[in-house]
Amino acid sequence: MDIFNRDWIPDRDMGVEDSSDAVKVIQFGGGVVQLIPLRAGSPLKVYSLTFTRKPATIKAIEDFLNQHTGKRFLWEPPLESQQIIVIHSDKSIKKTGFEDVLSVKFTEVAI
Repeated sequence: MDIFNRDWIPDRDMGVEDSSDAVKVIQFGGGVVQLIPLRAGSPLKVYSLTFTRKPATIKAIEDFLNQHTGKRFLWEPPLESQQIIVIHSDKSIKKTGFEDVLSVKFTEVAI
């Protein structure tokens, strides 16, 4: 499995949230709700990342992501010492020619 380049560190304002499919909600009459976890252990994470870099670096990141559309790859989140398996989605790029900005979401995948 390919590894996302460790030198491509996202900007500091990385967002991290639990995956929306971590819990199944069942609604009964009278306002009663039952919550059922869909996975043992902690929920999978979704990382919202931005990379503000020179156009050549953004192009390299974009090329890697394009090659891995619909495929899993390994990524080590900043300040963590363990690689996780992720897929990417919601990729967009703002091109200025000086410093481009790539925004993307990495969604953790269960093993």
